[in-house]
Amino acid sequence: MRTLCRFVPVLLVLALAACASSGPMASSTAPSARPDVQPNLMHDDGEYIARVNAEARRRGLLVHWVNPPPKHVAARVE
Repeated sequence: MRTLCRFVPVLLVLALAACASSGPMASSTAPSARPDVQPNLMHDDGEYIARVNAEARRRGLLVHWVNPPPKHVAARVE
């Protein structure tokens, strides 16, 4: 009985590990590996940041950007 109590948790962990390593996500290719898909690059939205900073200065405030707003730009593939 003690031996059975030791092996049941081990078998359960092995079964869960086997399920986690299989499936469609385990065998799919990364998006960057596909030549027909262009990755998106994220840059700061400079125009929006400039507008907000100008309005804040006009009102006598100072803006400190912790998370600047992103602007998605399609990458150029050459």
